[in-house]
Amino acid sequence: RQALTETASAGVPLSLGTLEAQYRYANEQRDARYFVVTTQDTEVAAPTDDEIKKEYESNPAAYTAPEYRSVALMKVEPADIASKVSLTDQDLAAGYEKYKAEYFTPERRTLLQLSFPTLEEAQAAEQKLAAGTDFLALAKERGFSEQDVTFADKAKTDLLDAAIADAAFSLPEGQVSKPVKGALATVLLKTLKITPEHQQTLDEVKQKLTERLQLERANDEIQSIYDAVEDARAAQTSFEDIAAKAGIPFQLVPAIDAKGKDKDGKPVALPHAPEVLQAAFNSDVGVENDAISLDNGYVWYEVREVIPSAIRPLDAVKDQARAAVLAAKVRALSEEKAKKLVERARSGAKLEDLAAEVGAQVQTAQGLRRRESSDTFGAAATAALFAVPDNGFASALEPDGRGARVMQSQPVLLPPFDANSPEAKAIAEQLKPQVEDNILSAYLAALENDAGVTVNETLWRNISGQQTN
Repeated sequence: RQALTETASAGVPLSLGTLEAQYRYANEQRDARYFVVTTQDTEVAAPTDDEIKKEYESNPAAYTAPEYRSVALMKVEPADIASKVSLTDQDLAAGYEKYKAEYFTPERRTLLQLSFPTLEEAQAAEQKLAAGTDFLALAKERGFSEQDVTFADKAKTDLLDAAIADAAFSLPEGQVSKPVKGALATVLLKTLKITPEHQQTLDEVKQKLTERLQLERANDEIQSIYDAVEDARAAQTSFEDIAAKAGIPFQLVPAIDAKGKDKDGKPVALPHAPEVLQAAFNSDVGVENDAISLDNGYVWYEVREVIPSAIRPLDAVKDQARAAVLAAKVRALSEEKAKKLVERARSGAKLEDLAAEVGAQVQTAQGLRRRESSDTFGAAATAALFAVPDNGFASALEPDGRGARVMQSQPVLLPPFDANSPEAKAIAEQLKPQVEDNILSAYLAALENDAGVTVNETLWRNISGQQTN
């Protein structure tokens, strides 16, 4: 079978005509002239009670409350217990010594640096500066802007050339250096501003250091708290009591859906919400769940109640149903307006005149492609534009349904076809398996037709337990 089918399908040549058609289909570009006709709520009749009821009964899924779950949570992370960690003066002093280097700010300077290809040119420039020429004026003479020669607020380590760095950080403020020979060029330097180095004292960093050390100690205590919580859970102690005794956060969520919203559709604040929601909706009432392990902490959860999905009463969703009916009427009127305007345009009316009638302006979009969309020109509008011929007219609803776009397709741009271009080759690779599958399907259909194949459905079901396709 493999020999026959591969002979029929493998290596089927893709015709240049097919490839060119697909290439042009994908790369055809159009410009569009268009305007948007809008519809206000006041232009349509207010929804009646019968219309609202019909909408409610016809679309039960839209008015069905999702499954909700009541979930109890406990959490422990270093930040939850850090404030309870006590530190002595000795702890702070040791911590300061440990992290002292991080509280040191090196000297920083703002410099001017002008490069020269030779030492002789640098020396000539030095003489000009000594005679009163301004450094920036000299830089400008040599074709450099102020931005080109200014190095603002740099530490010594920011300067890659060691010789230049040493010279720059030995200059007094306001002074110009002698020519400095660097690895790649000879430079003149001028120091504009010096910000001295500063070592923050323990008193200056005490608050920040205290919080840092408390977090470190708290991180070390996480495992002991985890062990205590697990022991209490094994003893069937309630989450409320465990959290109170351990001094960790407890949260009871009365009702939450799988998207993290309450019954009013408002987001519920949860710790590590994606992980907690997934775990809670994969669990059930009465199940003792393993804690969710975090990078440096844990979340425990239990499902207290499952509230099944159910259709909400009409009275509870009447405003929602009314809004849906109103939106449908607005969409329908917008579509009707646009279609009538398109008919008039096809009969010879100017697009500018039609736009003026509805208080809109004609706009232009250029270089649109069939498979591309943007915020300005959405997928529906693009599809409608490419469904009409050159200079044809079309319409499409706006994404919000409160208006519709009336469009005219401008002259079509057909890019030249090059069978050897990378894009054409990529299209050919995409089309090849499709063509082979079509050939194989046609071959198999012809074989079945010639052979008169039939299937004994009863026997097949008896031996396989399956229906034939």
